[in-house]
Amino acid sequence: MGGNAIRRDLGPDIIRQVSHWLRESIRYSLGNREDALAYAMQFARDMDVALADRFVAMWVNDLTLEYTDRGREAVQRILREGFELGIIPHQPTVEFAS
Repeated sequence: MGGNAIRRDLGPDIIRQVSHWLRESIRYSLGNREDALAYAMQFARDMDVALADRFVAMWVNDLTLEYTDRGREAVQRILREGFELGIIPHQPTVEFAS
């Protein structure tokens, strides 16, 4: 699982532009799955193509395009728990770009 972070000091216009192009990149990859998978295979460490395709489908799908309420809560929860367990030094404030 992963996510992208954008520095707040870049300002709302840059944040909006970066968010837009990240979303478009994901949308393009979803629409051109074979090409995207062929590219990803160079990092697959000899993984079978069918298995790699299943793995990618678990992590890159329509939910990747936009956080749902459940996804936003999950991000906030993992950061809160990380703080409570002492894994991260301060409670971060999360803002989701649109």
